[in-house]
Amino acid sequence: MGNKISEKFVLTNGGSFMLKMAEWVILLTPIGVFSLISYVIADQGIEVILGLWKYVLLVVAVIVFHGIITLPLLLAFFGKINPYKYLSDVREAPIMTFSTASSAATLPVSMRVVEEMGGVDKKTASFVLPLGATVSMDGTAAYLTIAVLYIANLAGVELSFADQMLLGITVVALSVGVAALPSASLVMMVVILNQLGLPTEYIALIVAVDRILDMCRTSLNVTSDLVVTKMVDLLGKN
Repeated sequence: MGNKISEKFVLTNGGSFMLKMAEWVILLTPIGVFSLISYVIADQGIEVILGLWKYVLLVVAVIVFHGIITLPLLLAFFGKINPYKYLSDVREAPIMTFSTASSAATLPVSMRVVEEMGGVDKKTASFVLPLGATVSMDGTAAYLTIAVLYIANLAGVELSFADQMLLGITVVALSVGVAALPSASLVMMVVILNQLGLPTEYIALIVAVDRILDMCRTSLNVTSDLVVTKMVDLLGKN
């Protein structure tokens, strides 16, 4: 009896201690980010912050191009349908994703719209969409590539062709394992920067604009899932 009470006490207080530590981390995060940004500004100058708009525009431009050009072309070629009509029919899912920045949270909406609005078979949607929410990360891969190249440019490091090839392979491999949660790709960015020997302090600059870019890239991830699901469904019927 005494052992059970002691075990319950340890588990209860251990859980409370972990929650308290999490609260401390959350409270200290702004100070940590401010310190990192201050270090970067002191090292590179205020122009680094002012130049972030170019980085944001580039990321958004790549995401938009892939979403309205590349993916529709693939759907038109393999599916033999009007891709823009289909994307218009299932637009509720990407819009929902833009607000939640989580493909996992949008999964029920994605499954409903592809079946009801997109005409996809339920079995196909049930298999492809949950798999896509985990491994299909087009937006994340594009974002990580641009972010790492941007940091390399800020740090004055010139990546060789071999380094760029390694970056491409690493980004594709790691993007498959990125959790379907907001800003989860920042964790993977630390791994990539360490592998290429780039300074991780510059992530503080990326964090400053990461939320809006996270919403954009996650919407692209879901759009890609919707397109692939439709292609698989159409190819399976032929």
